[in-house]
Amino acid sequence: MVNARPRLNPYQRELVCHRVRSEGWTVTAAARAAGVSRQTVHKWIRRFEDEGPSGLRDRTSRPQRMPRLTRIDLAVRICWERVARRVGPHELQLALGVARSTIYAVLRRAELNRLGALVVKAPVLRYEWPQPGDMVHLDVKRLARIAPGGGWRNLGRLGGDGRRQLRRPSAGYEYCHVAVDDHSRLPEALILTDQRGADAVRALEALWSRYLRAGVRIKRVLTDNGGCYRSLDFAAACERLGIRHWRTKPYTPRTNGKAERFIKTLQARWAYARLYRSSAERAAELPAFLDEYSHRRSPTLGGHTPLCRFFGVNNLSGNHI
Repeated sequence: MVNARPRLNPYQRELVCHRVRSEGWTVTAAARAAGVSRQTVHKWIRRFEDEGPSGLRDRTSRPQRMPRLTRIDLAVRICWERVARRVGPHELQLALGVARSTIYAVLRRAELNRLGALVVKAPVLRYEWPQPGDMVHLDVKRLARIAPGGGWRNLGRLGGDGRRQLRRPSAGYEYCHVAVDDHSRLPEALILTDQRGADAVRALEALWSRYLRAGVRIKRVLTDNGGCYRSLDFAAACERLGIRHWRTKPYTPRTNGKAERFIKTLQARWAYARLYRSSAERAAELPAFLDEYSHRRSPTLGGHTPLCRFFGVNNLSGNHI
């Protein structure tokens, strides 16, 4: 490995040698002018006399000999046992009779010190459907209702005497049904009282109407395996509207990553962005957030906004009717 930030470059090393050998500088004066030690100057002069200007180039700091390096056959056995047993240096020490420090050094050099290195990771498949409505990602986010006067974020968890307040009756939950168009990333969200099949159908029909008014037909929807999306009501609604329903692989939320990522943004920039005094106040801010998000230029869209991608308008200004 070569030093990434050497004190002197090859030109400066040659200049030091020239000052000492041709201009009559002392080694101490040349070292002080170059900001290095006398020993360093002697090293470069010796290399210059033996090899010429080529001897002043950067060299690797790797040692030529390592007499105490672990034997290659033992290192191979350590790596084989690590892969086969998937255990750490403590158990390998008992099995092989080798010091833990030696085992860890071998595994670190072989990049097997982390168990994650032994797992073959599936490549990330990134895709984008060519037209709006070709694929719409659906998901549901549960949000706790805010009691009148504000929740614990407003009032705090401790009372005026510093003691923890008694548990207040739960205000219940409300459910934000989210939809994200795969091509344009245009979001839609509808707050409902539950996440049953009938509520998922209601959110789907509202989304269908919104897209039809814009002249876009929904062809496919992608959901997780939640009960509302596996219900007969939702299947009947998809069949009635002519929509193909795809579900993600179980326990694999990244398959529906566009909706999951939007929900994270929804929480950070709307649901928990500020203190709300009631659920109604929070719900009133949702249209403004969706409008701001739809007009926001995105790097993933090449500087376009979700609205201009949805309507097929080449407008980088972000201004839409």
